[in-house]
Amino acid sequence: MGEEDSIVRISWVCGFHGNNMVKTIMRLMDTNPTLSFVDDQIGHPSFADDVAEGMVSLVERGVTGIWHLTNQGVVSWYEFAREVIGLCGGNPEMVKPIATSELSPPRPAKRPANSVLDNAAMRAAGLPMLDDFRVPLARLVRRLRG
Repeated sequence: MGEEDSIVRISWVCGFHGNNMVKTIMRLMDTNPTLSFVDDQIGHPSFADDVAEGMVSLVERGVTGIWHLTNQGVVSWYEFAREVIGLCGGNPEMVKPIATSELSPPRPAKRPANSVLDNAAMRAAGLPMLDDFRVPLARLVRRLRG
């Protein structure tokens, strides 16, 4: 990486286009009486439209380096699924917590228990933080529900 380069790291990406966990949860909640999601994997969701605006802001400021650019709010997949279902008008109690070790079948690739990306460089540089994930999640669910 040269001194003029920037790398932006994001995680748990969701958005209007393409497949993502929000769309999966919405599809599953309409066809299943209960859902099970892991409660031992945590992270920061990143919403594509917020990340795009954040990246434009970094470019406009001419900053370089490695940046974590995620929405705020640490959440497990279990908690995230409950948020999505609640925003869709469903009952969050339909989501049951399970451990990663209980997944059947097990996932083909091991997932980290903690994939929280600290936005420390953004804070240290005095750059604006992205909203709490619940703000763009509500916006996305409204848009997807039409």
